[in-house]
Amino acid sequence: MKKIKYLITAALIMSLLGLTACKLVDKPTDDTEPDIVVEPLEYKDDYLIGFFAYIETDDGVMPSGADLPKSYSGKTVLYDGESVIRSDGTKGEPNNDAEFYGMLSDRNLMGGFWYPRQEEDYVSVGGVNHLNISSLNFNFYKSDSEYINGEISMAAEFYYTEEFYGSILYIVSIFMNPKTGEIYVDGQNGKSLDAYGTSTLTMGVELKASRTNFDGTKEEISFKSSFTVFSEKTDRLLRAKISEYDDEGGLLKTTDIGEDIKNNEEMRVSSDCAYIIIEETYLKDDDATEYKTRTLVNKSEYDNYHTFRFPLNNGFISQKSLKFIFDKADPEV
Repeated sequence: MKKIKYLITAALIMSLLGLTACKLVDKPTDDTEPDIVVEPLEYKDDYLIGFFAYIETDDGVMPSGADLPKSYSGKTVLYDGESVIRSDGTKGEPNNDAEFYGMLSDRNLMGGFWYPRQEEDYVSVGGVNHLNISSLNFNFYKSDSEYINGEISMAAEFYYTEEFYGSILYIVSIFMNPKTGEIYVDGQNGKSLDAYGTSTLTMGVELKASRTNFDGTKEEISFKSSFTVFSEKTDRLLRAKISEYDDEGGLLKTTDIGEDIKNNEEMRVSSDCAYIIIEETYLKDDDATEYKTRTLVNKSEYDNYHTFRFPLNNGFISQKSLKFIFDKADPEV
């Protein structure tokens, strides 16, 4: 009977040790107290760090020739923790952001993503190929356990023309293993593109972890990431011009704007310019009629820029932002 009591007592002790998620190590030869080893505070799942976006048309996957199959499934490693894996199987050293963006661009895909550097305490964010990152919000830091604690959200815009009617926009999630740094894609969802309004695709992951320490204190970490892709059909931009006016409404100068401008290019207006009018001429796809839009930009406005959406005649839009530089107002006497 005593033997049975000893076995029950031993089993209860082992069970209690297991529930507290800690263990005792052998007592050292000196008289110091034994160490307590607490289970690590870590996420059980991987970070969601971004997405691929690609178009499936009747003729195949994207007119420009992406290498993803029509029904994307399974896991594809893009970064093994040391090297970037390109689409042809070769590896590259991730010594700058361009190597990471190359994971998207050499596959001829659209995409947006961020990634936490393993060796540095900052995050890089990028958008590639026909996508415009319209908003980015983040609030996070590395916890004592070296895991990201906080949240990040990103929204991207995709505009297209009539060539993509009836095609499907697919979004493929990009994940990162917080332990190894491995980056991979897995899973997808999609939505049809048509002539009727807009569509939105969203994805998100929320991670949580907690533990109770030996002294009874509780530690918690959490991380939430979400991504949204907004798509909209746009009419075809035919022409664009910028007219500069003085403070009495006199025309100073007119400049034609074409797709050859650089994104985020700066344009210095005439010294006497008080405001500009941006005139854009579009072609409606449904009845082939032309119409014009006019946008006023004042010298006093803080955000003196405008985004043009030039059609590439294959369904894609080339978005170019132009910033206007006005001379500073004369100081008051």
